[in-house]
Amino acid sequence: MSTNTSTTSGTSALAQGTGTTRSDNSSLCIAAVQAPLRHDSLHPLDAARSVVRTMKSAVAAAKHPNTIDLFVLPELCPLGYSEHTFQNYLHSDAILDGISMMIAQFAAEHKVYVCYGTVGKLDSCSSTTQSQSQQTSSGSRSRLCATNDSVGKQSPSPPRTIRSVIVNDIGAEIACYDKLHLCDYGNCAETRFFSPGGELCSFACRGFRIGLIICADMRYPNLSRKLAGDPRHTVDAIIQPAAFARDISFRTWKSFRETRAVENGVYFIGINYAGESYGETSLNEPWIDEHHEPLVLGTREGVLLGSIKRSTLIRAREEMPFYRQLRTSREFRDSETVRKAKDLVDDIGY
Repeated sequence: MSTNTSTTSGTSALAQGTGTTRSDNSSLCIAAVQAPLRHDSLHPLDAARSVVRTMKSAVAAAKHPNTIDLFVLPELCPLGYSEHTFQNYLHSDAILDGISMMIAQFAAEHKVYVCYGTVGKLDSCSSTTQSQSQQTSSGSRSRLCATNDSVGKQSPSPPRTIRSVIVNDIGAEIACYDKLHLCDYGNCAETRFFSPGGELCSFACRGFRIGLIICADMRYPNLSRKLAGDPRHTVDAIIQPAAFARDISFRTWKSFRETRAVENGVYFIGINYAGESYGETSLNEPWIDEHHEPLVLGTREGVLLGSIKRSTLIRAREEMPFYRQLRTSREFRDSETVRKAKDLVDDIGY
């Protein structure tokens, strides 16, 4: 499978042969891996090996060494998002650990960050993750994610979550995020198997701060707004691993990812599986018009390469600073009934 890169001017620096090295904090190269959904007959460890081969091919295809900074895989990839996965592998800790070891080994060998999908346990986002995140090779800040603190005593079989994990360039897990908003519409029925997470997540990557959401999370604007505006996060980009089937909700994905980018002045990268029923992995700049269109893959397996550029972020935020005018309902002059309703919305926090 050949690496699929876009050549849209000004966005995919790697495809243009102008990729930056790891010592340059002016841009960050993200490789969004549009991998095939694991077939029921394929063992998860074999699916993981296939994904690692794809990432190695992307590294080898780069025109400059040390160009790709961060690989991002779809939701629950390489384990797979399917009834077969949910029925057979939610409690297969040995397989999940094997996938984690494979990803960590690749990240350390090629000096890259990787965001991959797995099944989490609601009682822990790994107690070692926080201490590791404070000692990363790139000096990243301590992680800002955890699972729900309100969970009581540890049970023999804690609830499972849809989780994305960040591994740094020495193979250490530095952050993990449990999906906050589960999907029970279209082709999804996630609450049959999973529980929602309870905390936001962002992480530092070579001079940039990246926010992490998963699939249906994008439909809730307060979540992205919090990642962009909260002083604990103030992200430059939001990555969205997804398993977005072409059901009744697929058409609105394009609108949401573009809106989340523009309204918050951040890059937004949506990563989907390959296949006729999936596709359209995309990178959206913080401002979109006829001269700044998103990079979008089709439905075939491939790797979308795009650069997050500091200069683009600064220009968009200076020229289109409308997000600074965001006001709360307490500043509105409305009737008491309307004010109470809006106060309720404002008080929904993370």
